[in-house]
Amino acid sequence: MTSLIRDIFLNVSLSITIITLWKFFSQKNINSDLYQKSSMALAGIMSILLCLVFSLDFYGKFEFHFLHIPIGVIGLYGGAAVSSIMFMVAFPLVFLFADGQELAIILLVCQTAVNIIMSNYFLKRKTNMKIVIGTLLTTIISVILLATLIVQNPGDTSIVNFALGILCLQIISVAFYFYLIETFKITQVSRESLIKAEKMQGLYHLAAAFGHEIRQPLTISKGMQQLLTEGKWPADKQQEFLLASIAEINRAEKIIKNYQIFAEPYPSKSERFDLVNEIQQVISLIEPITDMTNIQIQSNLSSAWINGDKAKVEQCLIHICTNAMEAMESGGRLTIRSKNINGKSVIEVSDRGIGMTKKQIARLGEPFFSLTDQKGTGLGMMVVFRTVESMGGKLEIDSEVGKGTNVKIIFTGNDSDQGLDSIINPIQKTGKDYSILE
Repeated sequence: MTSLIRDIFLNVSLSITIITLWKFFSQKNINSDLYQKSSMALAGIMSILLCLVFSLDFYGKFEFHFLHIPIGVIGLYGGAAVSSIMFMVAFPLVFLFADGQELAIILLVCQTAVNIIMSNYFLKRKTNMKIVIGTLLTTIISVILLATLIVQNPGDTSIVNFALGILCLQIISVAFYFYLIETFKITQVSRESLIKAEKMQGLYHLAAAFGHEIRQPLTISKGMQQLLTEGKWPADKQQEFLLASIAEINRAEKIIKNYQIFAEPYPSKSERFDLVNEIQQVISLIEPITDMTNIQIQSNLSSAWINGDKAKVEQCLIHICTNAMEAMESGGRLTIRSKNINGKSVIEVSDRGIGMTKKQIARLGEPFFSLTDQKGTGLGMMVVFRTVESMGGKLEIDSEVGKGTNVKIIFTGNDSDQGLDSIINPIQKTGKDYSILE
């Protein structure tokens, strides 16, 4: 009896394992009908083989297998194609190895025909109805097989008890199999809906933010031009209005340009250069600003070569340094370093400004998220993330409120053709560092 119970639970466990593996691998390519049908057919064939190998031996009197269960479950989901494949595999195996060949073959033919006929109807039903219909259709085969055993062995109460036990176990098991498959399907649909909703939410947010930012300069420019059309203003005022209008149009153009830069998957041009030269160029550009804001620049530069776009690296550094200076409203020290560590070229920019919280760091790179609401749009850091990532690099940011921020740009390779794998959720928390995913 112990051996019989063990074999029963072994069959159930193997079936659950195969169904789980089938649903797992079928999600790898959900848009390919051929892949889905192939994975179903493979799961069905594996189940058929295992059911025949681990058939139940009832005290040497007869062997009982659960062959009809995978044929019924997977056949209903797979339709005519999968049912036909399983039939072609099962027919010779049943003919060669199964007890009661004639009845087993007849039932195999009938079950395959039922699967082909009922599959479309079955697939259109709701979850609860699928479980009920699938369980009933599969259980009918067991009822016929077990009834035949009882008829062939009249008066043997052990076989009657065995038949009743197997029937109850099968009803529970088959219902659970259908429930498990439907749960996988519901989870898959929910995940796809969630991904779609997140994409649409990002699109809505981006469209709303872009519209808000671009509308402001255009509205101001429109107002200035309307004033010019009135013709009652003196020449100096007209000149002032004209210059203000041009400035706002330039601001709108800059916003659009930042979006275009963000959309470029690769640097527009690539050359090998030393970061020291670009850092010195950036320092010369920001020095007039630091002189007026009581900020000292300290540099410690060592040669560090990379392949990339000089102009874009310079633009990234200007954005980072500008943010650092804006964080030190009362003055302070801006430190810029470059070095080569184990073949990695590193730029480090440190400030003694107001610092950032972990929540603020996690939002860096989001369009229009800015720590300086009056001055910034957030597009600058968005472009920095995009540019560094597209050149095969990453950012590590360490910051503490009231003490300052340290930003590292690490170029992990010398090949600037490394593409951008992902720009969704770009910040990865690693201790105190927050790194752009490579």
